[in-house]
Amino acid sequence: MVLTQPTLALEDGDISISVYPATQTIELEPGHETTGTISVMNSGRLPFAFNLSVAPYQVNSETYEPNFSTSNVYTKLAEWVSFAQDSYTLEPDTAVEIEFKISVPEDAMGGGQYAAIMITSNDSANASSPLQLTSQVAAILNGRVSGEAMKPEGEIVEQKIPFFIMDKPLQISETTYNTGNVDFQVYHAMTITNFFTGEEVITPTTKNSEGIIVGSESTMVLPGTSRSHTLTWDGAPKLGIFRVKQTIMFLDEEISDEQLVIFCPLWLILGIVGLIILLIIWIILAAKRHKRKQPQVF
Repeated sequence: MVLTQPTLALEDGDISISVYPATQTIELEPGHETTGTISVMNSGRLPFAFNLSVAPYQVNSETYEPNFSTSNVYTKLAEWVSFAQDSYTLEPDTAVEIEFKISVPEDAMGGGQYAAIMITSNDSANASSPLQLTSQVAAILNGRVSGEAMKPEGEIVEQKIPFFIMDKPLQISETTYNTGNVDFQVYHAMTITNFFTGEEVITPTTKNSEGIIVGSESTMVLPGTSRSHTLTWDGAPKLGIFRVKQTIMFLDEEISDEQLVIFCPLWLILGIVGLIILLIIWIILAAKRHKRKQPQVF
């Protein structure tokens, strides 16, 4: 996860720092030590030195922007991580595997714990180089401490399928709230069927021209947070009627809802409204002419 970019002008490819895996889930037990590894890679043209540190990991609201400064009951993992060595230098086209140790206290409560290993480079690792920069990447650690206190719970607080679409892509959305104390995955999928032909035009496994699945996606929801997710049908027609089914799966629950969606461009709606208005005016004028032609009775 790249957090900041070089602050001075560099040529493309001069500095390139990355970490693998960017996110990993680690099973933990109270009173036990666990080890893990990350790989830091330099695929650029310049060497750099970097330092290791550990920060709490949370997110800001439903946008899920990373927050590496807020500490709470779910970020104690940042206090349990240590390194044998916390500074390195990487030459171009090289990588280093870094081992970290997690020492879980005996009184650690069961549930989710979240931290980030921060890899920070402050210079180009060349004292004579005029190129100075600050670059930072993070490797997210999702810890799961075993124990009776672990409580995986959540609920769907909102789900939307629009009924009428005018000149824009179809978007269906859901918001899930994690009421427990450990993260879980939410699977969100859509199935779109032509109302008249019965043909499935979008399924959960549908891919776009770039080979990316657009019919479904899985996202993580951290404890004590809500997260919204939207699936988009960019290739929707301007005119048509489709049956849209939304499926949401998390923990042991599966929730589905389905409804008809009408696609109709604005110009057609305005045209129909205009015809209706003209028809009403014609009826009124015809009624008036008919009334004038009726013979008067004295």
